[in-house]
Amino acid sequence: MSSTPPSQSNTPNPPSGSGPAPLPSQQSRLGRAKGWFSGLSEAGKITLIVAVMGGAFGVINAFIPVLADSGKDDKSEDASKPSAQAPKAPGLSPSGSSQPPSDPSVSEEPPPGPRVVYEGRTLKLRTPRSNNCVTSAVDFDRGQATTGDETTPDDAEIALQRCISFGLWMNTTSAGVSTAPVKTEQQCLEYANQGGLVSVDSYEQLRDEDPIRRGSTLCLVTAEGRIVRAVVQEVRWSHLDEPSVEWAVDYTFKATVWEQ
Repeated sequence: MSSTPPSQSNTPNPPSGSGPAPLPSQQSRLGRAKGWFSGLSEAGKITLIVAVMGGAFGVINAFIPVLADSGKDDKSEDASKPSAQAPKAPGLSPSGSSQPPSDPSVSEEPPPGPRVVYEGRTLKLRTPRSNNCVTSAVDFDRGQATTGDETTPDDAEIALQRCISFGLWMNTTSAGVSTAPVKTEQQCLEYANQGGLVSVDSYEQLRDEDPIRRGSTLCLVTAEGRIVRAVVQEVRWSHLDEPSVEWAVDYTFKATVWEQ
């Protein structure tokens, strides 16, 4: 009994490496869609394409504001965060030099000048009218004028004594006279240091060569170191008709004194 080989199927095997064959249901849906699209007229196809593209643009336009807002939020958050900077060393200027911090409460003021002891005080130096040898003196340090004692006070700067051999007496460290107005203590000190105002031995010489004239300014430095400006406001000469002293003189000063 001969053996007959089994019949082989004519169905070809799928090639190796290819994907699985589509299912019949998927093939039928794709076929129907293709057939439906192919059955559309040209106008219908264009309308469908425009509708699909319009829907896609709508979705894109909906996402653009969201993306823009998120970008703004990121920028605002970055702006609100303080930027990290390297700490500056105290007392360093931009050029790198060390400078002490300025104190706004400390104002730059010029140093104070000499203190005014008194200002514009009227002092009178008069020739004594007594026949005795009496002294009239002015102490500018204390701003006082005295008359009476025959001895000239040691602390007086200028004196008149009614004696035959004595006239104007000066007791200062330095003394000068200015015919021009003297406005400051420094100017007065300069005139005092120039000198020129000295004692006069007799009334006759004082009458003929009186250095103290009305309108002039005496500038003195006292033994205590004060600066005196004595403006001569009045000079009055009087004839006494007396054998011992024929003339008398009275001075009126307007004095200002400074501490050095």
